[in-house]
Amino acid sequence: MDNDAAFYIDQYSSTTQPPQLSLHRADGEHLAWLNENTIAPEHPYWPYANEHRRGEFGVLRGPEAQRLHYRMITPPGFNKNEQYPVIVHVYGGPTSRLATNQWSRRILIEQYMAQQGFIVFSLDNRGVVRQGKAFQDAAYQRLGRIEMVDQMVGVDWLRSQPFIDADKIGIFGWSYGGYVALMAASQYPGDFAASVAVAPVTDWSLYDTHYTERYLGHPERAQEAYEKANVLTYADEIQDPLLLIHGMADDNVLFTHSTVLMQALQEQTIEFDLMTYPGEKHAISGKSQRLHAYQTISNFFKRHLEPN
Repeated sequence: MDNDAAFYIDQYSSTTQPPQLSLHRADGEHLAWLNENTIAPEHPYWPYANEHRRGEFGVLRGPEAQRLHYRMITPPGFNKNEQYPVIVHVYGGPTSRLATNQWSRRILIEQYMAQQGFIVFSLDNRGVVRQGKAFQDAAYQRLGRIEMVDQMVGVDWLRSQPFIDADKIGIFGWSYGGYVALMAASQYPGDFAASVAVAPVTDWSLYDTHYTERYLGHPERAQEAYEKANVLTYADEIQDPLLLIHGMADDNVLFTHSTVLMQALQEQTIEFDLMTYPGEKHAISGKSQRLHAYQTISNFFKRHLEPN
């Protein structure tokens, strides 16, 4: 709103509409586009628009009857009488949701993977924002466990669908999502045909104390919570194909998170794939490097999930 509360600027997006900016009167009357951002022939996304999928939204019930919102993107030409491999794209952390009807950078990799023949599925587990305090509080001192209880509700639902190849379900996440992907691989061995963890937290004692203590408490008074939230506690159970990716100059989730996991896996003679990016930080934002990272992820899933 302006200082006199007579006008406001609105930003809107959806899974099919990139962000728009418009000017309105306080009563809602539309006055002007500041950036209409219509996907038209001159728009950079126009060549890809025909195969862009809106996605389907739904709600599942968790073990305590909580509402778990999900989004599912099916490949172009989807046929419910055929079976498809699945990539579970997860974040799961307290600060962000995936199952929302809005445009984001994440949408583009999801669209690409759908065009490669995968179903892409995202579910917002307990602990995430904007579903009430009780929904978020459920994750307190239970990081890495409560998320997977809810994510497995989604996986079980997927397996019950006739169009899903139940033996070809993979999981992929970045940052907190990478942490959840590692917890999936280690706590539920055999349930995921392949796992990809990018820039993952592995040991919360190595992460920012302001963030960590908000959700796990003080480490000296919550030692059990820290141990149970530590990927290394379960790492020796990993048995399915795993791809680990990390920027070596990451100043958010330090590269150390991945190196301690590498060492733990090597000590257990557990094989894994690895891709590192010298000089890249948490987002792996170099144009060529980010493209390379997504190509590496795509090729890994193609090898292990083999879309029909």
